[in-house]
Amino acid sequence: MLNLYSVVTDSQSSMQVARLLLRIRRTSTAFAPATPMFSSSSTARAASTMALTPPFTREIAEKKVKIAQDLWNTMDPARVTKAYTEDCIWRNRTTFVKGHDEIEQFLTQKWAKETQYRLRKELFAFTDNKIAVQFWYEWWDAKEKSWYRTYGLEDWTFAADGRMQKRQMSGNDLKITEEERWFTAGVDVNSVEIGPEHW
Repeated sequence: MLNLYSVVTDSQSSMQVARLLLRIRRTSTAFAPATPMFSSSSTARAASTMALTPPFTREIAEKKVKIAQDLWNTMDPARVTKAYTEDCIWRNRTTFVKGHDEIEQFLTQKWAKETQYRLRKELFAFTDNKIAVQFWYEWWDAKEKSWYRTYGLEDWTFAADGRMQKRQMSGNDLKITEEERWFTAGVDVNSVEIGPEHW
């Protein structure tokens, strides 16, 4: 597998790194997951996200959350980006991005670092065109050779066509051992029991 850290230097800016990784992704199969993390049914669900438009009911909001979960678990920046409006604005922790190009670059860089990524999202609250989400994801840092679990909250605002036009995310990373992992390969992330201390 391509070692992404060997093709960049520490002096390059994060955006330069993202652009380089995006060019590599578009011309190489090195980024294809070794083991598929999603099924054909989850891919079909992800493709239908824009059909669920505001105003939201609880049922629609819950579907929207799980579709987003499945979509992000593909680790495909180009596919994920299509779920957002062309002028969508993000705050992801302390990083601010806007528009499809910056979103795709950001996700390319994210999944170059956060390998073996597995995510679960759950509905927290909703209004007519807004959804709040609680999430957990686990990932392997190939450079540090360590597992992490990220805990976080997001709030989403949607356009009339069902695409997201604003996303804000706050998260915290916890280093974990192999034995502490929840979302191991082959496990349905939705079936994992998460105790009240983690909600």
